[in-house]
Order: sequence, then C-alpha cells, then structure tokens
Amino acid sequence: MIPAKIEDVLLHNRTNIYKYVDQLYQKRNDIFFIRREIVAQNLELERLRKIADKANEEKSCFFAMISHEIKNSLNCILGYSTIISSEKLNDNLTEHVKNLSSAGTKLKTIVTNILDLSCLEAGKLALATELLSLKEVMKNCEKEMEQLELNEGVKVVYILPENLPEFILGDAVRIQQILANLISNAIKFTKKGSIKISLKIISQTVNDVKIVFEVVDTGIGMSKEQHLGIFEQTDLHVGATGTFYVAPTAHVYVTNDLNVVANGNLTVSSGSADSGSLIVKGAATGDISYERYITTANAHLISAPAGLESINAFAGANSVGVASTNYQIARYDNSKASGSRWESFTVSPDVTTIGNFANGKGYLARRSSDGFFTFNGAMKPTGATIEIPQNAIQATGHNWTLVGNPYPSFLSANSGASGGTTSLLNVNLSKLHTPFAYIRVLINNAFVALNFATPAHYLAPGQGFFVDPAFGTPSDFVFPENLQVPQPATGTSTFYRTVAPPTLTINLSNGSQTTNTVLKYFSNTTPGLDVGWDAGAFDTEADFSIHTHLIEEGNGIDFILQCLPDSNYEASVVPLSVKATANEVITFSTALDNFPADLKVFLEDKEAKTITEITSDSHQVTLDANVSGIGRFYLYTSGSALGINDPNALSVLNIYKTTNRNLRITGLPESSGKASVKMYSITGKQVLSNSFVMENVKDIVLPDLSAGVYIVQLVANGDEQTKKLIIE
Repeated sequence: MIPAKIEDVLLHNRTNIYKYVDQLYQKRNDIFFIRREIVAQNLELERLRKIADKANEEKSCFFAMISHEIKNSLNCILGYSTIISSEKLNDNLTEHVKNLSSAGTKLKTIVTNILDLSCLEAGKLALATELLSLKEVMKNCEKEMEQLELNEGVKVVYILPENLPEFILGDAVRIQQILANLISNAIKFTKKGSIKISLKIISQTVNDVKIVFEVVDTGIGMSKEQHLGIFEQTDLHVGATGTFYVAPTAHVYVTNDLNVVANGNLTVSSGSADSGSLIVKGAATGDISYERYITTANAHLISAPAGLESINAFAGANSVGVASTNYQIARYDNSKASGSRWESFTVSPDVTTIGNFANGKGYLARRSSDGFFTFNGAMKPTGATIEIPQNAIQATGHNWTLVGNPYPSFLSANSGASGGTTSLLNVNLSKLHTPFAYIRVLINNAFVALNFATPAHYLAPGQGFFVDPAFGTPSDFVFPENLQVPQPATGTSTFYRTVAPPTLTINLSNGSQTTNTVLKYFSNTTPGLDVGWDAGAFDTEADFSIHTHLIEEGNGIDFILQCLPDSNYEASVVPLSVKATANEVITFSTALDNFPADLKVFLEDKEAKTITEITSDSHQVTLDANVSGIGRFYLYTSGSALGINDPNALSVLNIYKTTNRNLRITGLPESSGKASVKMYSITGKQVLSNSFVMENVKDIVLPDLSAGVYIVQLVANGDEQTKKLIIE
C-alpha cells in the first residue's frame, strides 16, 4: 500500500503532466494555424511577384520595341539642327542652334542609356561581331566629345599605338558608347590639366589581339574607399563561355565567393611596371589565369599566384630558357651546402620527380624572350602558409629560404617608418633570425632589405623573396588574407625588375663646354605639356645651351626634360633650341637607354638642308652666324633611313607670340616660295593679312589688338595650319 504522502505527490505530478500535455496540444494548434498563414502569405507573395515580373517584362519589352521610334525622332531633330547650322545665320541664331544641337545630343545619350538598360533587362541586348576600325571609333568619340563643354585649360589627348590592327571584329557601337561615357565623366570632373585616352596592345597573335582602353584624367579622383566600392562584387560568377579580364592597374574586390565554371575565363594581367589585382574574401572555386610580364634581361624571383600546375608543363608553355640540358627555372634548397643550393630542373624529366608549384614557395626563372609567365589553376587556399625550416647554422650564419606572394594581388611587405602591425614582416617577425629579420627582394637587379626603417613597399602578385628563419623548430611563414591590397597609389611596389623608361639624351659640345637635354617616353604622356612630367629650363641666359620645345603648343618655352608618348615614335619630330655663337664648331651626339633597338635618331639642319643619323655617331656643324632658339635643328626618330625629301622628314611648324605685338613662325623650309598668314577675331573679323618669303624663323609685327582669343591661319606649300592665339 502506497503511503498517503507519496500518493498525493503522484497525483499532483499526474495533474501537472496533463496540464503540460494540454499546453502542448494548444501550441501544436497554434503552430498549425501560423503555418497555414505563412503558406497563404507565400502564395500571395508569389502571385504579387509574378504580377511584378510580368509588368517589368512588359515595360522592358515596350521600351525595347519603341527604341527605334524614339531614336528616329531624336536623329531627325539633330539632323535638322545640323542643316540649319550650315545656313548663314546671325550670331544670335548661331548660338541658339548650337545650344539646341548640344542639348539634343545630351538627350540622345540619356535616352540611349535608358533604352539599352531596358533591352538588357528584356534579354534583347546582343553584341555585334562586325568588321570595325578602332581608329574610326576613336575619331567618332573625338567628334562626339567636341560638343561637350570643356573647362578652359583642360587638354584632351587621344593616343593610338603604332602597331594597332587596321581592322578587328567587334561591336563598334558598344565600344564607342563605353568610351564616350568614360570620357564624358572625365570631362565633367576635370577642372584643369589633361584627359588622356589611350589604347594599349597587351598581347597579339595571328588571330587574336588583346587591347586595353585607358581614360586617365587629372580630375578630383576618388578616395580609396570609393574606389574599392566601385569595383566591389558581392559574388562573382564567370559562366562556361564567359570572359572576365582584369587589366594592369585595375582591381576587382569580391566580398563573398568566386565561381569560375569549366571553360570560363578569368584573367588577371600585368605590364612591365603595373599589375591588376583580384581579391576574394570568400570561397574561390574554378581556375583563373595570372599573366606576369617580364623581360629577358635577367632571371627573376617568382611564385605561383594561381594554380599548382606541373613545373614541367609550365616551363614548356611559357618559353622558359634552356641552358645545356636544364630549364632556366630552379628552386632554392637550403638543406644543401652553401654554393650548391640552386637546383635546376632537367628538360622533359619524369613529371613525378619534378613536381608542381607550391603555395607560397619561391622559384628562380628566366624566359627565352620578352613576354608573359602565365600561371593557370585554382586560387590560393584561405590563409596560405608555407613551412620555413629552422636555422640550423651557427648564430652568425643564415639559412635563407625562398618564398613568394601566393595571391593575385599585392601584399604589404613592411609597414615603413610607422612600425605598425599590418604588414607581412610584422606578422612573421618572431619566426625570423633576429639580426636578419627583414624581407630580401630583388629590385633593379640588386637585392634590397625591407624592414621598418625603409619606406612602405608592396609585393606584387607572383613576387618571390628571401627570408632568414629563426633558430628552433620549423615554423609556418603566413600570408594573411587581410594584407591584400590593389596596386597602391602611394608607396613603392616591388616587381621582379623595374624597367627604366626609354630615354634619349641629346648632347651638344663646342670643345670647351658640353650641355645636354633629355627626352623620356611613357605610356601616359603627350606631345604637349604634361604638368609634373615636363621640366622647363631653369637658366635660359647661358651663351651655349641645347633644349627642346614641345611638339604641340610649344609657345617658345625651352625644356631641359620633355616626356613623350611611348607609341608612334616616328611621328615625334622634336624642335631643338640651340644657343651658340658664330664660327663655333658644335658637335651633336646622343645616348640611348632602353630605347627600341630598331629605331634610329636623325638630326635635320634646315639651313644646310641635310638629315644626318646620330644614333651612334656624332655630327659636327660649323656656324656661320649666331644661333638662338628653334627653327634650324630638328630631331627625328625612325625605323628606317631618312632623306631630306622623305615625307617623314616634314618640318614641324610652330606658331606662337613672343610678345603681344610679335608673332613668330618657325619650322618653314628656307625657299623662294611664299607663305601667307591671316588672323581673325573670334567673331570672324580679319585683323591681319601678310605674305612673306619662307624662312626658318619669321617674325611678324602684330597690330595693336584688344585682349581676347584670335585664330591664326598659315598657308605654305599648299598646306594650311590654324592655331588659337590669346592676346592678354
């Protein structure tokens, strides 16, 4: 028999259990009703989504269908404004028609962008594959941009490479549309300086050419945060036939995951001094390619920023040099005695013995010709590391280990003088041999130590470098993901080898004095004035000197350094400003550094009517009279010999004012022929008309003119040249 107290307890517990069961039934019923409401709400949401999708599709289809009609109407308006502008109109009506045409063009651009977006949403936007001329595309862009309002003092320059193919297959309309958007933005935000639009050929085969379009301006620019935001992708998916190209200096930042499907193509490329960057914070699946451009001048320390492919396959596909029976690619084995640590790979060995690239490991390699080292394969694992052995040598010795950047992006090597904690050196400091705790990189063919005392440096993708491990057990040298950055605007980026720009020094000697002037060639400079690049002469009062004048818009200024485009060398005819006295024997000579091997340098003497090659030989001139300034001597660069009648040896004409009352014309050939010059005010009124016998330097007295803008028209030998002149 159960005691009364225990029975009471059991009855109480049973009552509580029933109570809890009732509560469970109630909650189950509540869940049932809530689930039914959720299902009903989901059905309603699906119905509304279908309605919205249908409305959106109908809107997109409507825009796509009427795009032709809208564009026709706009083209009609613009066409009539062009016809009206060709009629004889007074100044008032001319201004009104100009404003009408400008507004119509802007409206057409806006409408075109809206319609294209609608076509894209409707799946009706397709890229054309047709024969096109990039030269014509650039000319059309130039004409279109002429209608935009340009801030005074802003110069727009278009630069095309000499070896640009005459025709390619592509979509001319879309290329021009993209360029026009980029250029118009540059014009909008550039208050002074220049806007440079250039085409660069990255690689070229018989059937394919890879071209990069660059728009560079001196406008207000963007902060680092804004820049990252523009190129930030939440997820990046490259489909089976998709192509995604990251150009040198560009970068893509993927905050989540990267997925490259089989047969998709994602390429990060580089130039001789710049590199693109790809930074992925999430998971990365699929293969990518990284192209590292190098030269044959020296061996380079490399690492694999993409893929762990076979070293044997890499050597065969990348024109790796061969010495005797060995590839010119080697690993550094610090377990061997000093002096025999470089281990080369035999040509076509057993693949199982040669092995694959390893994440974070460095190698030494040399190409047989200029070009790319292309690394193919999967991206690095999250937080790449590589084991570095303990320093087994005595305390004063070293056990240098060759490692390398495993990412297709830049890494902060050292933190500079600030001594911060966000650099590769900081996070690995405890793992390095204390007297030699630095990163050893190869710059300009010499090893440089990077530590906290040196300015901030950034390791390029594929950059190999040495570290000296500490004593004790082996440890992992780590490459934290958070140290990845795009190519920095400040600080020094280290590459396998930095290449000096092509440089041409022109020397002038009179036996007792020697002076010179310098030309340098870059991808982002122009034939005109490049602020911060070109350097005007400090001392123009010397009795004996040589300088250059700008090829475009020279305005009579002497330069000790002039920077020119590194394309189309043969179009560069540089006026030389020489100052020397009568009866002097002056000698011209040149010194070339990193100059294209097939180019020759020529000196034109317009008074003697001669053109002489001075690439490697000097040339003497005996002066009959004093020379001062430009007009007599000109410098040419050409791939073939020039004669005085060669069409490539046409003179460069310069028209500029020396004072508000004197107009100077230089570069005309000395002859008995006549030239004429006329000058008009901005309203079209003629204020000067003069004919004269052609000579190298001609000064023309100007009338007393009001301040303002004038147009000078010069006619010589059947050719006409016009120039804007400002009277202050």
